Amino acid sequence: MRLIDADALWHNMETADWYNNADRDEVAEPLVLHSPTIGGWISVKDRLPDDASDVLAYYDDGTESRIIPVNYYKGCWYDCVFNRAIDGLETGFIKYWMSLPKAPEVKQNG
Repeated sequence: MRLIDADALWHNMETADWYNNADRDEVAEPLVLHSPTIGGWISVKDRLPDDASDVLAYYDDGTESRIIPVNYYKGCWYDCVFNRAIDGLETGFIKYWMSLPKAPEVKQNG
C-alpha cells in the first residue's frame, strides 16, 4: 500500500489546468475529499465523521486538551468512556478527529 499526501494532492488539483472543470468538481474533488485519511487528524472545519462513528477526538476547551474516544451521532459528540454528550458543535471544543485504528488480530491458541 502507498500512502499519499492528500494536502499536496489537493493543492496540485486546485492549481492544475483542467480541460473541463466538471472533471475536477465531480470526479477529482470528491475522490480526494472522501478518501480515508490514514494516520492523520481531520479538522472538524473540513469534514465531520459519518453518523454513528467511533473516532478519536482532540478536545481543547482552552484550559485543558486531551485525546479521547468519542462517538459522533446526529451532530453531537459522546464520550465513549462516560457515555455522555461532551460537546455540541457550537462550542467548538472538539477541534480534530481521526478514525480508530484497526484492532489487533488476536490468534486463538489451538
